[in-house]
Amino acid sequence: NLTLNDGGGSATFQLEANLDTNGNLTITGGTLDVKSGSNYSVTVGGTLTNNDTFTTRTGIVTLDGISGAIAGTTNTTFNSLTIDPASTGTVTLSSSDPTVNDTLTVASGDTLSLSSSRTLTLGSGSTFTLSGTVSGLGKITYTSGNNFPTTGTLSVPITFDTTNGNLVISNRTYGGAVELYTNSSSTSRTVTFGTAASQTITFSDNLSLNAANIQNLVIDGGTYNPAVNITGNLDFTGTSDGSESVTSGTGIWTVSGNIDFTGGTYTASTGNTVRMNGSSKTITSASHTLQNFEVSGGSVSNVDALDVNGTFAVSSGTFTQGANVNLNVAGNFTLSSGITFTKASGTGNLYLDGDLTFTDSTAVKQDLGNVSIGASPDTTNLASDFAATSLTVISADYFYTNGYDLDIGTGGITINGTFDATDDVETDTTQINCAGSFAINSGASFVYSDSTLIMDGPSGTSDLITDGSFSLYNLTLNDAGGSLTVEVEDPLVVLNALTITGGTLDTTSGESNQITIGGNFTNGDTFTPRSGTVIFNDSSKSSTLSYSAATTFYNLSVSTGGKQVYFDDTYQTNVTGAFTVQGTDCTTGLILLDSETNDNQWDIYVSGTHDIDYADIEDANAVTTALTTNNSTAVNNNNTNFTVSGGACISSLPVFKGGATIKGGVTIK
Repeated sequence: NLTLNDGGGSATFQLEANLDTNGNLTITGGTLDVKSGSNYSVTVGGTLTNNDTFTTRTGIVTLDGISGAIAGTTNTTFNSLTIDPASTGTVTLSSSDPTVNDTLTVASGDTLSLSSSRTLTLGSGSTFTLSGTVSGLGKITYTSGNNFPTTGTLSVPITFDTTNGNLVISNRTYGGAVELYTNSSSTSRTVTFGTAASQTITFSDNLSLNAANIQNLVIDGGTYNPAVNITGNLDFTGTSDGSESVTSGTGIWTVSGNIDFTGGTYTASTGNTVRMNGSSKTITSASHTLQNFEVSGGSVSNVDALDVNGTFAVSSGTFTQGANVNLNVAGNFTLSSGITFTKASGTGNLYLDGDLTFTDSTAVKQDLGNVSIGASPDTTNLASDFAATSLTVISADYFYTNGYDLDIGTGGITINGTFDATDDVETDTTQINCAGSFAINSGASFVYSDSTLIMDGPSGTSDLITDGSFSLYNLTLNDAGGSLTVEVEDPLVVLNALTITGGTLDTTSGESNQITIGGNFTNGDTFTPRSGTVIFNDSSKSSTLSYSAATTFYNLSVSTGGKQVYFDDTYQTNVTGAFTVQGTDCTTGLILLDSETNDNQWDIYVSGTHDIDYADIEDANAVTTALTTNNSTAVNNNNTNFTVSGGACISSLPVFKGGATIKGGVTIK
């Protein structure tokens, strides 16, 4: 052991050779000087304690004991400090905050342990050679312009201080929290991530940026485009006039903690992905736009509006859209099997505002909340079924189902742009379930193809708006035993089947909108005709009218030659207004009115007027009021209370064998 003590005086103890103490070196009082020009080395096997002055000049100080320490009340400035015990050992920085201006070396197999609240500073021109380990609860402040070492093990917090110059973050694992810092009042500072292409930088704790003075702090990830992994939070912490900014580069930034860009700027390079995978973590974008965003595990939510100009993916875990905040996505939107997407509560919307493909691979499709398509002009293509609370297709934008199904909640569907239900991919037709109102507004386009619209709200009133100019292919009402009313707000055309499985179809009070049906009509609950007209018009399809109870029409019209209509033979058809059947001729233009079951009579009660021409009446029973037809036939003659007048449809010149001719209305049995 060697102790230097001048008793409170001003003595200088100057070396005249290299000094090696196998035990402790203690400077209690006075100055230890390694001598100018000689710069003798000092080796300490135990604890180096400096309570006064240690002038190291350009000499080397080595701690080679297996349990040495650096202590004292004075923060020693070393030129070069080497931690190299003779065998595997640990040197502890226990009670001072030294600075190394030239070289800090921690040898292989050895550890430099920084005690709590202790700081080791590496000067602006220093070199750090790390083959061993730096650990503990203290921290390193790194001000050197030389690259940080990529070897060894590092598990302490580090402050990269750029106050006096720009710095480089080397590709390695930083085991403690990392702060990127500047206190410059004269020059903006830059921290470059990486030293070459294809590198990965890992921060095993938080990464924070702090511009503590009036000048800015810039993170350059765009020069070498490294992948960046952050186990903790990514945060801008500066509170002064300087700003913090990040240019990401094209690498993937994976963050397991929270992200908060408040007070700074995040510029996402084309191709960059921000990936989050922590549990109960949040992202605060502070109005900064991301390129690509992915949740790859854990549970993540956005605190404020999140704008993603590229792809949005939840590949694992849960994403929760924040309350009352929007999510904008311009690239492909992908939800992988087994994930959870929780829609925004309150006023938050999801805007799909680019040319993109939507894919939801979950077993039960995720409710996306209130969804709007497009920022005009944009196109969304479905590659899976789609669920949302509401869906709005904005004017000049396009939504293609490609045959996939939709399940839309009580917010309903509003079409101002183009909604194309053509099944050109999945090949099982598009089914559109809508628990709210369905509106195709003026200026929109609805390509129905062979789709089915199912209005399935459990209760309340839903509007059906087609602007009087758009057609549906199939329409079904099904409230599953509830109390839904669907009000038809325009003349309605259903090209194929109209089915009321459950609920009420109302032609609307004061409007009595006309309904035109090309195929079947099924009433399993309630049809409110008011004073409207129902027309069956497509001669290429037969129409079967099936009921669960007697069904009343106001005006019922079949006026397309060749049309075949089959009536329910269990429940009565009532017409309180006009019953109009107008074929065009006695052959292909003849309209068939028949029973849905051959030879079973169907009942019809017409309390208003009737006008029947060019019809073939089969198995019909006119209840209460007799009906008369003109220019018609009754081939099977199983009609009751019908007067079928042949008129032009009775053959006037039957020819018999032998050449006899009979003229007039002769009946031959």
